[in-house]
Amino acid sequence: MINRIHHFYAKGKLLLSGEYAVLRGALALVLPLQYGQSMTVEEIRTTCHPKLEWEARERNGIWFTATYHLPDFTCASTSAVLLAKPLSRILQALNRYRPDFFSGSFSWRIRTNLEFDRNWGWGSSSTLLRNLAAWVGADPYSLNAEITGGSGYDIAAAVRDRPFVYGLSNKQPTCLETSFNPEFHNQLLFVYLGNKQTSASEVAAYSHQIEEDPMLTSRISQITNALCQVSQLEDFEKLLREHESLIARHIRAVPVAEGLFHDYPYVVKSLGAWGGDFVVCTHRGNRAQVEDYLRRKGLNQWFAYQDIVSIN
Repeated sequence: MINRIHHFYAKGKLLLSGEYAVLRGALALVLPLQYGQSMTVEEIRTTCHPKLEWEARERNGIWFTATYHLPDFTCASTSAVLLAKPLSRILQALNRYRPDFFSGSFSWRIRTNLEFDRNWGWGSSSTLLRNLAAWVGADPYSLNAEITGGSGYDIAAAVRDRPFVYGLSNKQPTCLETSFNPEFHNQLLFVYLGNKQTSASEVAAYSHQIEEDPMLTSRISQITNALCQVSQLEDFEKLLREHESLIARHIRAVPVAEGLFHDYPYVVKSLGAWGGDFVVCTHRGNRAQVEDYLRRKGLNQWFAYQDIVSIN
């Protein structure tokens, strides 16, 4: 018998400024998206051995299933072992926050539904962590820190309806809503590069290999604040160029504008971890010409600002 059904929802995100540097205290401009992930939890009283059944869906249907024994979350069956193991670790982390939660005579049936392609880097993991934390009453930032080691900006975005500035003060998250919705938003395109980055591995690599730079942290924060106030596309582009140059030197990487987009006439900036996921491209005049350019580069997925960014 199903006793109760619980519903949860979290929004995806894009990081317009502050990538990498946000981990060291820089301010970041975060764009919550119109798309996210829902989660439904069925609480089922049982007289048998309790279990947790998991079914994950995206736009094309079911992409992952698993069944776990309770309360130790050993996997009984799954459609993908490589996915079942990290999910088991997340569930075990939940159990450490609430050791009494899974010790009763209940089984659970969880269904998640992702509204965007899980390869896009819009927050398939962060939306899941936020929903799971809400379910058991755990602190989502602590859970995220344990699982990914990330700054938590994506956890903050999951429950926000407008762009905001995010930072870490004494390792505690701070969020300040901003009116960022520039008049030139129709001259921005968010383009998928086709190479998904893994947040946890990117964070680990950055934390262990890159030295702290207080001057960089300060300047990235200044750029973030300036982006929130900018009204002209030319000024916006100038800030993006400087941001790319600073991060490129800091992480010792080549900006995407000097690689794949070396012949692009306007500005391209990486969003989030460099080397994959999304970039933002500015453009002027005929958008169809820009789209033709992207196709010639082998890129076939892009979005306008107003089509994906949450600005309610």
